Amino acid sequence: MGVMHSIMVQPIVAVERTVFYRERSAGMYSAIPFAFALRIPVWWRWYYWACPVSWTLRGLIQSQYGDDMAYLDANQTVAQFVKSHFGFSHDHLEVPAVMVAFFAVLFPAVFAVAINSSTFDPSNDLHCCARGSQTNQIWGKLF
Repeated sequence: MGVMHSIMVQPIVAVERTVFYRERSAGMYSAIPFAFALRIPVWWRWYYWACPVSWTLRGLIQSQYGDDMAYLDANQTVAQFVKSHFGFSHDHLEVPAVMVAFFAVLFPAVFAVAINSSTFDPSNDLHCCARGSQTNQIWGKLF
């Protein structure tokens, strides 16, 4: 789902970036407001740390590219690029592993508590009983 959302946003970002470069070269405005507009808003930063997908991607990038010493075109290794652009290093690989394991235990635990605490017995609901008997009579006539 996240990939679909990013694919849908890509053409819009490409157009905005083209407009930004054109207006910036014309001297219409500074790059600072544009940079602030594209950063994750402050009130959403907690979601990055609470999102299991971000920890999964962080672990994948750290484990696959964090120790890659192949050189890129910018005379920089892949590991240096990952460290400078994303802040991910191969040294801290245990943190994403613990977080992914934590989420793998948390979600089933929350599901078990929710299923255990909720009831699906319609006889406990007074409004459902009156409708339930009418519904049963209608189904009984049809079948």
